[in-house]
Amino acid sequence: MSSSFKVSSFEDIPIETPIEDIPIKVERVRNGFKSHKTQNLEFRKGQLRNIYYAILDNLDLLYASIQLDLNKSQLETDLTEIAFIFKEITYFIENLDKLAKPESIGVEVIMKPATGHIYKNPYGTVLVISPWNYPIVLAVSPVIAAIAAGNSVVLKCSELCPNTSRLVIKILNTALDSEIFTGVTGAIPQSTVLLKEKFDKILYTGNSTVGRIVSRAAAEHLTPVLLELGGKSPVIITKNADLKLAARRVLWGKQVNAGQTCVAPDYILVDAAIKPKFIAELKKVYEEYFPDNDKETWTSYSRIINERHFDRVTGILKKSEGTVIVGGISDPHSKLITPTFIDKIKPSDALMEDELFGPLIGIITVTSTQEAIDFICNEHDTPLAIYIFSNNFKEQEEIIAKTRSGGVGINDPLMHVALLNAPFGGVGESGTGGGYHGKFGFDAFSHSRTVFSQSSLVERLLTIRYPPYLPWKQDTYHKMIARNPWFSREGPVKKSFFKRLFGGKVLAVLFFSTVAYLYKIYQPKA
Repeated sequence: MSSSFKVSSFEDIPIETPIEDIPIKVERVRNGFKSHKTQNLEFRKGQLRNIYYAILDNLDLLYASIQLDLNKSQLETDLTEIAFIFKEITYFIENLDKLAKPESIGVEVIMKPATGHIYKNPYGTVLVISPWNYPIVLAVSPVIAAIAAGNSVVLKCSELCPNTSRLVIKILNTALDSEIFTGVTGAIPQSTVLLKEKFDKILYTGNSTVGRIVSRAAAEHLTPVLLELGGKSPVIITKNADLKLAARRVLWGKQVNAGQTCVAPDYILVDAAIKPKFIAELKKVYEEYFPDNDKETWTSYSRIINERHFDRVTGILKKSEGTVIVGGISDPHSKLITPTFIDKIKPSDALMEDELFGPLIGIITVTSTQEAIDFICNEHDTPLAIYIFSNNFKEQEEIIAKTRSGGVGINDPLMHVALLNAPFGGVGESGTGGGYHGKFGFDAFSHSRTVFSQSSLVERLLTIRYPPYLPWKQDTYHKMIARNPWFSREGPVKKSFFKRLFGGKVLAVLFFSTVAYLYKIYQPKA
């Protein structure tokens, strides 16, 4: 029997899932979770292994489909889509036993010898709504985390990249148990029907407008939601930056996927003192990456997803009052827009209204790091990412302390998203509900369930909590529980030398000795 997951075609996956099929699909995976088969860790590992090999067996088809949808090169697809999937599956298979193991927690002295544990239980049936800009990794990675945590999954892929969406669903259908996974294709009608169903958790990746719709629908069922949105992610280039490095990495970060990245650099705040040198370095590296604007150099460059988005991005550029420094070339036939940097931007410019989600980036001049911080806080204060180019540690820490964002990249854009064991998520307008990836993905799709267990051996000592509530019990309780905290009313809040030295062990012995003594004194004689 062959273990290959190779698929020859995805034509049997409809571009739009029939509306009447959706409730049936949801009910099937809901019952699959209720069967408790996902409780078995070996079952989960087997499903994760299948995803790994199914992706591996169909790389050529994935390369071809994503090129049809976005003109992504194989290398960029490997770097931004495939590599993280393989890394995350391997992590979960190697660490699932440890992640799923109940976590022992400390119990207060007054409750001992009780024990406390946190169990990580799956939510149930999860809905993942994935976007079009990274149609492989942003669909598959949440499915991996949800299955690792023991859930069943409904995946709704974007209609804007029909080839890759259908192929991803076909691959996952081939790899996964049909009772714990199903895929849905289509647009607003399919999403509307899905959101009427009751799920146990929803992860949506996309824009804030749809995010609000998802949140309202989820609220009808009290379903927790993890929203991964976007925003205008700024780049701060200070006097202490390596300008050649900044130019190379900002341009790289902007040109990836033609700027259609939720964490792409959106605008630059550059110190006036070093701005001319930065622009000079930018022009050099632009010529290095895209020599002479030769059309052959754009063969493997990603395209704008469709005509509507092409018109939106070129319309913003036409309305901008800034000056194009590099780039500015567009072709409606191929939906090509070259990376374009625009100088002399004001806060009121068309480039600063909304997230650009394209290869445009404006340059704003500031006179200090504090001015850059103030601009971010006043104009777009909760971006998905902030990028700091500075070799001064204190400067870096000041920016981090005085701003808010989903994540921070220091001297490198985008790469914080590739960290396996760090949460990827937004704050405020750029996302709610926490983050995911690696351990944080497991936690995002798990309910932390407190389990408390008390011994029967201490029942006599617990008499104080049972009615009738007589005066002697209150008196005993007050003697047991000191009302004088270890910290004083004024001055530094520091633990005493004795408490730092002995911690809670000596206190625990004293506590139980006191309880036993007071119980002996106050317990009424029979």
